[in-house]
This record gives sequence, structure tokens and C-alpha cells, in this order.
Amino acid sequence: MSVGKSKPRKDAWIKANGEAQYNFDIHYSNELRLHVIRSPHAHAKIKDIHIDIAQINRLNATIGTSKDIPGKNVVREIFDDLPLLAEKTVKYVGQPVAIVLAKTQQKTHQAASSIRIEYEPLPAVFNPLEAKNHPTIQIFRDNNISSSWTQNKGNLDEGFTEAEKSLLKKLLLKNLLQLLFPVCSL
Repeated sequence: MSVGKSKPRKDAWIKANGEAQYNFDIHYSNELRLHVIRSPHAHAKIKDIHIDIAQINRLNATIGTSKDIPGKNVVREIFDDLPLLAEKTVKYVGQPVAIVLAKTQQKTHQAASSIRIEYEPLPAVFNPLEAKNHPTIQIFRDNNISSSWTQNKGNLDEGFTEAEKSLLKKLLLKNLLQLLFPVCSL
């Protein structure tokens, strides 16, 4: 193989004609399907979780909430502060609150419909610049910053001086993540 030449992929043909197997195509005996019940609220107190046990038993399904997790209910992303399943409050839309296991995906959805979660919506802030150091709404630590880092490379003042053009843009990223971001050396 040389630079600039494509090397044939061994799996190209089976992927192109639909013969390739992916994780969802592989099945095992006695496997279970999982459905995650997620919060529709950005910030809310979980007042109660009502489960129709008779319906869950008829479907031969299993329900799990934070109370069912042995040990610490935590997933390490950056710090050990993200619960696998929300306990007392939800802090973002889509946060997992409960899980359902059953033999088929259809049964997990039927079982999920027999679970009713009662929420008390709490005030929320949807702009990270407003959320930083918000006086009353605290989601992450003392200043609502989940994590931060600094990257220094070169001389910033020199970069702006030498740049042909410079502008300051506000970028809207996925999940409403807004940052003030200087763009230099255009």
C-alpha cells in the first residue's frame, strides 16, 4: 500500500449488501430487552413512582429504580456525581429515572406504560451563562460548572494582533451549550 491509494476493506461487500451482523442482529437464548424511562423535565423533584405491580407481573417484566441499585448509585463521567438512575431530583431532560426489563421490546413498552412518575417541577435555567453562579438554582457544585479546563498554547494577545481579522462569536452547541468563543487568525 502506498500513500494516496485506497486499500480494499474486507467488510465492504457484506456491509453494502446488508449481510453484515451488528449488535442488534445478534440474539441469545434467555436475553432480555431494556427500556429506559426518562425525565421529561429539566429540573424537578421526584415526588413518587407508582408501579402497577399486577401488570408488571402479567408481562413477566422487571422494574428497577435507584432504590434497587446495590452500593453507590453513581456513574463516573468526570466526577463521581452522576447517578445511574435519578433518586430525589432530576437535573436534565432525558435523565434516566427507571428501567424496565422484559423478553421483548413490546413488553418493555407495555410495562413502562404501567409506571407513573409524579414530578414537582422546579425552576430551571436554560442558558449556561445565566446558570453560572446562579443565586438559587444549583445543579453542579457551587457555581453550576460541571467541569472546566484551561488550555494555553501560544500568545493570545500576539495572535489577535497578527490576525488579519478577528471576531467574537456566540456558538450554540448541542444540548444548549453556549460558549463565548474568540475566533482568531482567519
